[in-house]
Amino acid sequence: MDAELEALVQGCEVCQVVRPTPPTAPLHPWPWASRVWQRVHIDFAEKGGVSYLVLVDANSKWIEVEQMRSTTTERTIEVLRAWFARFGLPEELCSDNGPQFISAEFKQFLSQNGIRHKLSPPYHPATNGAAERAVQTVKKALSKEMERVSREGGKRTDSHVLASFLIRYRNTPHSVTKQTPAELFLKRKMRTKFTNLIPSLEDHMSKQQQKQIEFHDRSRVELREFGPTEIVSVSVKGDPRKRVLGTVVKAMGPRSYLIRIGRQLRHVHVDHLARTRCKEADLPEEEPFEFEPFGDQESMPKANRSVETSTASRGQAESVAPEIGASPQSQPTRTPERNSGAEIPSSPRATPVRRSRRVTKPPNRLNL
Repeated sequence: MDAELEALVQGCEVCQVVRPTPPTAPLHPWPWASRVWQRVHIDFAEKGGVSYLVLVDANSKWIEVEQMRSTTTERTIEVLRAWFARFGLPEELCSDNGPQFISAEFKQFLSQNGIRHKLSPPYHPATNGAAERAVQTVKKALSKEMERVSREGGKRTDSHVLASFLIRYRNTPHSVTKQTPAELFLKRKMRTKFTNLIPSLEDHMSKQQQKQIEFHDRSRVELREFGPTEIVSVSVKGDPRKRVLGTVVKAMGPRSYLIRIGRQLRHVHVDHLARTRCKEADLPEEEPFEFEPFGDQESMPKANRSVETSTASRGQAESVAPEIGASPQSQPTRTPERNSGAEIPSSPRATPVRRSRRVTKPPNRLNL
């Protein structure tokens, strides 16, 4: 009998008309938009007799709001076209069944731009919940801002109030993403008034380096600078007790120089150089030779790969050292390998090169 009564009531048309609202369906969230501007939700909001078109990005929660002079399809398309030109075309657009969104002109606009359009069921705004939530946020923020301005006695236009809300909202961490919409949407932090309160890493490092310089140079003399062809005293292997004379070829950097010492070109730091009053005549007698570059020849500047040495001031015949890497045909004199024992072919215009008097020592290798 109970089953028959239940069937009778459920089949009664009058009973079905006056029955209470059935319980809501279980929540079915939208699929997560994995990319920025992949899916956007739009809706209209009205506050103080002024209409606003509100758009929210499903991924970053970035909000765009535009004050609308009218809510026609043409004006709606005009605003969306400006947003799409600024940020690109979204893949999917969700809206309710407003007359602007279901018109043939609006459908054609989306179709021409390759945008899928999803409509929420009529009279069920919860389906387009992202847009509805954004509308409530905008309306509440505008109400607060207008109330604050009126109490302070200031005057602000609607566009000024709207811009103030947007920059604060976009730089506030969202309760869902735990990040600001600006960081997710723009991939950077927006500069605001509070940015000036955060110490700049660049300024901090600059101050630290300046302190380093002050402490380091507190007990040191003024920086020594040398010019080309200047004769200097060079410490051998950094030992200040062993020094030789050399000639400055050129500056290699703010603290280093290329020095010619006898038959070699060396890259020397200014800490290993000392100013002298020696003259060119005080340099050891050396004949022209093919300079051995320091380090890798490719890493040496091209201007320093060939060095011309004049011996006219020393009372010897004029002779120019051949360029490093020059072809055999272009070299008037071939320099033998060091300590090879080979004789140097004579040249009618060149002085014979004397053999070095330096004692050759075997290399000190690590014998394992």
